[in-house]
Amino acid sequence: MVTVPGGVTLSTGGLSSGTSAALAGAIQTLNASNSAFANATVTQSSISGGSSSNATVASGTILAVAGSGNGTLNLASVSGGGTAIVTQAAGTTNTILLGANSSSLVGLNDSSNNIVNTGTGNTTIIAGAGNNTLIGTAATGSGNSAITLGAGSGTVVAASGNNVITAGSGASLIGLGSGTNTVTLGANTTVFGGSGNTSITGGTNSTVVGGSGVNTITGGAGDIIFAGTGSGGTITAGSGNETLSGGTGTGANTYVAGSGNALIAAGAGNDTIKGGTGNATMFGGSGNDLFSFSTAGKGSSNLISNFSANDKLTIGGYGLSAAQLLADTTTATSGSTTFSTITLPDGTKIVVVGAALTTSSFV
Repeated sequence: MVTVPGGVTLSTGGLSSGTSAALAGAIQTLNASNSAFANATVTQSSISGGSSSNATVASGTILAVAGSGNGTLNLASVSGGGTAIVTQAAGTTNTILLGANSSSLVGLNDSSNNIVNTGTGNTTIIAGAGNNTLIGTAATGSGNSAITLGAGSGTVVAASGNNVITAGSGASLIGLGSGTNTVTLGANTTVFGGSGNTSITGGTNSTVVGGSGVNTITGGAGDIIFAGTGSGGTITAGSGNETLSGGTGTGANTYVAGSGNALIAAGAGNDTIKGGTGNATMFGGSGNDLFSFSTAGKGSSNLISNFSANDKLTIGGYGLSAAQLLADTTTATSGSTTFSTITLPDGTKIVVVGAALTTSSFV
């Protein structure tokens, strides 16, 4: 027997002890996040290997599904507000089909593998420790989804809906579509942006490739971030050693160094590159780039390469004119390469490689 908070019990006859325990844990987890589950009606279903099961999950209902392996659960007739908890033995793979109705919730709270096809309704999905694949297609995935991945290696293919995706501790792969997407990175997460606008935050040793929309990306520790082909985005390094790249993009984006050691290589557009509190190495692209520094980066050390006559420096907060900044600049040459070093009153150092600065270099 599994007791749901509120006194409702569910018979688990025929289920293994491990499945029963996983089911109890799933219900407890859902109840902790929403007290409405405490008084929900609980029904039970099952998926046997190779078969298909149709189920209706009405509002206020928890459907507990035990699968013996490699079956299909069709929740296309969910009538709204219900909850489906899928639990089965490790190593099995079930396919779950969602429909057009809103507010269906699927909890995948075990170590098995699941394939979920999202429908046109708005869906909340909580993945477990298995290697789950969550797929939305242009035809069937236009709803808005809130997806939380678990400890397994999850794969999410978003479609045209607006999605909120939270990666777990597993190595996840996330592909975004044409909707407006918000992604919170986990460890070793790989994200590919789509044509929609994206907001991506956090991560550890993750890789992010922005899409063609407006990308707002803030890295964590050890991330590698590509701005993508969009324009108007802001790419910000985190606390670790970060790499920010414009790749082959031609859009105008803003790159911001963080508190760690940042390597920033802008694309071909007219980009803005801002120094942070950590040390940064900056490469301007072929566009007219603006390198920006302020007193917030006190004591940082910055190196700018590929500085051209069309690029500019802006240094704020010190109250120094272009003439005074130039007076604080020393110039040296090594072979055919010119090095211009600006030393600011708070110890911040900016080394510009490839150009002898003049007052017109500052704005």
